[in-house]
Amino acid sequence: QHDHHAPAAPGKPLAINAELAAAVADPRRNADRARDQYRRPDQTLAFFQVAPDMKVGEYAPGGEWYSRLLGLYLGPKGKLVGLYFDPTSGAFNETQQKGIRDGAAKYPADIAGWSGIPAERFAGYALDAVPEGEKGTFDRIVVMRMMHNLLRWNIADRASKPMRDMLKP
Repeated sequence: QHDHHAPAAPGKPLAINAELAAAVADPRRNADRARDQYRRPDQTLAFFQVAPDMKVGEYAPGGEWYSRLLGLYLGPKGKLVGLYFDPTSGAFNETQQKGIRDGAAKYPADIAGWSGIPAERFAGYALDAVPEGEKGTFDRIVVMRMMHNLLRWNIADRASKPMRDMLKP
């Protein structure tokens, strides 16, 4: 196990690595920075032990606030994957289902266009269309600000199962 994957000792502040600090401070995030005081993205990602060389899925990227930061942080050495709702879960009408699929399809280009990092460093999938070869290849999957909706829509179990399958043992 590498040092950047080891948990912080109890009572010690979380170590923010240089790559994460640089991504948080990146001038391309100037418009997003106002929320940092509330979301504390450097501490959050350090707590989740997200390292810059990992393959990380972000579930329900929505407005892409975290995606923009994760793209800067993971893009150079890791991989960021936008994971979208399973449109067939029963919680979405036909128009919403199309929007989910369209969002997943354009996710790599969105993050590449914003970050200037090649789109090949990013991917996007709806949970019902994750390629079989992706199973067991993710280091982390982060679910930011979405668990309440999964529970409210009664799809938390259905969403969690494919995400668990994507994680490395």
